[in-house]
Amino acid sequence: NHHVPNTELGLLSADYCCPPGFPQKAVITQEPRSIITGTGSAALMRCEQETTDYDNMYWYQNQEGQGLRLISSQLRGYSATYEEGYRTGFHVNRTARDKISFLEIQVPKRQDQGVYLPPPLTVPPRLCHTQAPPSLTVPPPTVSHTAPPH
Repeated sequence: NHHVPNTELGLLSADYCCPPGFPQKAVITQEPRSIITGTGSAALMRCEQETTDYDNMYWYQNQEGQGLRLISSQLRGYSATYEEGYRTGFHVNRTARDKISFLEIQVPKRQDQGVYLPPPLTVPPRLCHTQAPPSLTVPPPTVSHTAPPH
């Protein structure tokens, strides 16, 4: 299990999933590997399916104690649709090539911390092979201390 401290917003992408017995090995590239941003700065994740070309692409969020939740789905050639709780603050975009999907968390908050998965099929992510996690860190706001007058 990947534990993310409360002071960080951790983003984790996984390999694209294929159903059991599917003969093709799915390969994905992900970037960036690490992001450090101030509170309120947008965070962008990119996933590209290299050896597959699925019409549907999905983004999921997995938070400790809450299980897997669908954020968004997007069918090739159509706008993304968003699930309840993700209709503001989250934006999914698919490129003209259709094999690249971006997930933007527009104003990251500490409650957004979790694991983010982009399998293109509705296959349980436990069947995925998880790569080393890219991470987004949102440091807590700094507090300036002034010395008392002498």
